[in-house]
Amino acid sequence: ILGLSVFNGLEELVKSLYAVFYPDIAISATEGKTFDITNNFIYRNGNSTTATVGGASIAPMVGSASVFAFNTVVDNQIQNSGALAGGVFCDTSGFAAGNNLVVRNYVNSDPNRVNANTSGLCAFPSSTVAANVMGLAFVRPDDNPYDYHLLAGSSAIDQATTQSTVTVDADGDARPQGAQKDIGADEYKP
Repeated sequence: ILGLSVFNGLEELVKSLYAVFYPDIAISATEGKTFDITNNFIYRNGNSTTATVGGASIAPMVGSASVFAFNTVVDNQIQNSGALAGGVFCDTSGFAAGNNLVVRNYVNSDPNRVNANTSGLCAFPSSTVAANVMGLAFVRPDDNPYDYHLLAGSSAIDQATTQSTVTVDADGDARPQGAQKDIGADEYKP
């Protein structure tokens, strides 16, 4: 499952740090523990018939230093649900998951459901949360091999306005390349 590649195959280490770990990225931090999920492409996980987690389900402790930032969460799906999200479910009031692209995720095969991309009490400052990928100019979002890196003209370029200490993207390219950092896992490199 792609979710394991986010942790570079270190499932046992992750399991030892968190109270709950599912290979499709459902994480609940134990008291005193934090997580840092940054610069990841989280895509095409779950299904419309049995999955309860599509992209990510995170539960940071209130007031923790956990981070969910600069991720591209796209084309994930879950079964029919009125509460969970196909993209990111995060139900911790006051937690800010900034500078993410959370787009075109599905609940019961529908990207237009109110909870298709996000649900819960977390905020997504400086993030794009949308039912489609129009304007994002991904390299290859609709055909295999999928590639969610940014092309010139993407609406995600220079849009990360939530402060962050992140200085590189998923490929190790420096952030920013332009006037400001780009949102999502990729920093467009001209």
